[in-house]
Amino acid sequence: MARRAISLGTFTWFAIALGYVCSYQLLGVGGYEWALFRNAAFNGGLAARVANPPYIFALFYPLFLLPLRVGIFIYSLIGIGAVFATHRLTGLNKWLLLLSFPIVQNLFSAQLDTLSMLGVALGWWAIQQKRPYHLGLALVLLGIKPHVTGILIIAYLVWGWHPAALLAPTLALLYSFAFYGFWIPGWLESAVGQSSGSAAFFNGGLGAFPYGLLLWLPILLGRQLYSRLQLANAVTAATMLSMPYVGSYSVQAFLGLPLSWVSYLFMLPVYMVLDVRPLLILIVLYPLAHFFVDRSTT
Repeated sequence: MARRAISLGTFTWFAIALGYVCSYQLLGVGGYEWALFRNAAFNGGLAARVANPPYIFALFYPLFLLPLRVGIFIYSLIGIGAVFATHRLTGLNKWLLLLSFPIVQNLFSAQLDTLSMLGVALGWWAIQQKRPYHLGLALVLLGIKPHVTGILIIAYLVWGWHPAALLAPTLALLYSFAFYGFWIPGWLESAVGQSSGSAAFFNGGLGAFPYGLLLWLPILLGRQLYSRLQLANAVTAATMLSMPYVGSYSVQAFLGLPLSWVSYLFMLPVYMVLDVRPLLILIVLYPLAHFFVDRSTT
């Protein structure tokens, strides 16, 4: 009976997820981010309103060759798989994940955050299980959103260091260089150009540059006071606040880590009605405040 119940629950979960993505496909809405990524894929990996590293567009190039709505649909299926895989890797309740607002929003828009969330979860699991090749795959996914999970790559490499972890990122980069040429200088120029000046497109959101850089001080100076999970959350929050722009929907990255109060915080649509930057600051400072409060009461 238990196996049947689990199977029925999983079947229902996938049925609802598929029903959601099929409904907006039939209505011909959603997936607008995929259209931007498609433009980048056909333009050397660079396009207006796109700042992701071009290697991801080289990897997904076969999907971009399909008709727009077909590509969006297939990518949506990949997104559903990424959400379920995150559930299996982290143990987070699959219903809470599927119905959390960031995931609903990102599945609708066909954003890449669902993959970077999977990278967070896969990397954390790979470190615990000592699986360096899986860690390498996680690093590829984390690099999709360097302004969100880029610094977490360094933390994961330190925690799970093994030369084999560099295999997948190296292959992904070499493949993309063969595809687009040495794209790194052009990508940096494009990203910086769209993030600076009075008419910058990438400006605001969760970004608080340059003031957000100050939050690295408590992390660097007090890192011994953080648990590994607290440090992963804090590094992600500080990275977001250190950037000129981060879309508010990118709080989905926190859902790739094991369950904590931070997970519940961002399953709700708080970022639609509130400026959540103070909450990101709280994620960075809470472990330190908790330590000093405990110390003062003992």
